[in-house]
Amino acid sequence: MLLKNKGADKRARAVGANLSAKGADSRAADKRPRAENFTGTVSVSALRDMMSDTDDVIFTDIAVGGGGGSIATAVFIDGMVSTDTVYDFVLRPLVEGREFARARDERDAVERVMSGRMFHGIRTFCGDNDKAVAGLLTGEALIVFDGIGAAIAFDARGFEKRGITEPTSEN
Repeated sequence: MLLKNKGADKRARAVGANLSAKGADSRAADKRPRAENFTGTVSVSALRDMMSDTDDVIFTDIAVGGGGGSIATAVFIDGMVSTDTVYDFVLRPLVEGREFARARDERDAVERVMSGRMFHGIRTFCGDNDKAVAGLLTGEALIVFDGIGAAIAFDARGFEKRGITEPTSEN
């Protein structure tokens, strides 16, 4: 047998009405990254100039959304990243993913990545070249959106492994 507490029942209805008036979607939307926050001063040409002394930096243009969308540039240092991670979890979803085929422009594509519509655990927005280069030098892969001066750094660290052996000595 259930006993009803009329006072508690009224309070629950009032709280429920208050929550529905605010709307659960509006609360979630307030925590989502906003597109207007995704602008900066990152540029591919500046990154090329800063990293021009090494041949290990790879620059690859990609068509976000499979060609109908924006062009972005993937940048990473060969030997410091896991290329399997970069290709399978960053580039493939950006190029082949239905979610990114719907992106209206670069800003929308960045917003979709930063709001979690791509399965990748660690991603960071870079609004300036210094932060982007710092990410590169620590083994992150960048996707640079030149049109809005922004980049997203993805953790893709994966160093080459060598077996532990005794060094060879000369006789």
